Amino acid sequence: MTGFLKQILGGGAEGPETQVHAFKASAEVAARMQELHEALDRELSATEVTGEAGGGMVRIRLSVDGAPKGVEVSPELYAAEMREPLEDLILAALQNAQSKSDAESGRIRSAHMEKIGQLMAGALEKAAG
Repeated sequence: MTGFLKQILGGGAEGPETQVHAFKASAEVAARMQELHEALDRELSATEVTGEAGGGMVRIRLSVDGAPKGVEVSPELYAAEMREPLEDLILAALQNAQSKSDAESGRIRSAHMEKIGQLMAGALEKAAG
């Protein structure tokens, strides 16, 4: 057993019982971390932000994992002479949505990393106790 595991498990005598306990604790932590990762992926794909430009004349929806979900263009912009301004507005709306997506993704990832940290701390306490 490594010095790290001895430290976690209270530095007791090394033996099969201690190794089994350490293996079970590791397996439980790994399974819980996988569950948290899957929950993170589900939340990122389900959470949407909307970017807009031109006072709401163009709107783009994205999931916070970056997947485009929809585009709305005001009928006022359909005229042929509006093509270039329309393209510029769509690009601006996409950039706005991406900025919001990055911020929300960071918030969600941070919350999930905190949960993983708590899980690890609890597992270490349990293994030592």
